[in-house]
Amino acid sequence: MGARLDGLTSILKLRPEIKSLIERGEFKSIREFDPSPSLADVVLYYELSELSRSDIPLPKELKDEYSIPKGKSIDIFTNPEELFTRTFLSENMDDIIVKVFAGLLGGEAVRKDGVVTTLRSRIIILPSLMGGGKTHLLITLYHIIRLYNNLVVKQKDPVKFRNIIRKLDGSLAERLYNIVKSVEPKRIRIAALDGYVDKLTPDPHQRKPTKKAVLIRSGGSYELKVYEVHTLWGSIAHYLGDYTLLSKRDESNTIPSRE
Repeated sequence: MGARLDGLTSILKLRPEIKSLIERGEFKSIREFDPSPSLADVVLYYELSELSRSDIPLPKELKDEYSIPKGKSIDIFTNPEELFTRTFLSENMDDIIVKVFAGLLGGEAVRKDGVVTTLRSRIIILPSLMGGGKTHLLITLYHIIRLYNNLVVKQKDPVKFRNIIRKLDGSLAERLYNIVKSVEPKRIRIAALDGYVDKLTPDPHQRKPTKKAVLIRSGGSYELKVYEVHTLWGSIAHYLGDYTLLSKRDESNTIPSRE
């Protein structure tokens, strides 16, 4: 391990404190030295924003669950138009975005060169080292799906959706727009998980349960429902919109069946 670390240090110019963390196997703590936001930071930011849109005051303990670490430069990453303007869309990013978007909606995935591509597997592996753009791509995809849900499904305005995507890339905007126009609009649920962040992937053996909340509309007002999530599958159920489906499995820490 020592020789490999010396090589990493010379190539990546690792700071001594980061090298020390790797030597001790404390990989999770390395994130403290990264000023850029993670996908989890962006997800938690939007969760808190959604919960804050009602007049219901949020409990402090709930706000703490959704808090973003101090020192994170998150503003650019939570503004899709700003992020798109600053993003250089590589061929691989373009290809993955089109495949995922078409796979979710059921449309035809057309690459930039006009070739129709297929999604051979629902599992897409991003083989890239640190700094290769994986987080940037995932946050970009997250924004595209959120924009689709808000502008196409909710507001019935696919043209506005296309115009915002144009800030990322004109060709991509036209191809995503063609997919949107070819299928019936449907809301897409996003479950964004991060194994390093307990607030998204709670481990019953490592920490107390994470608190989650949903706004339930009742007549002309909202009701805030707060509950505890204990496990990975409980978190997935929460983000897919119905925690009650797996609440008993989550509370008893029982792994659900494939069905």
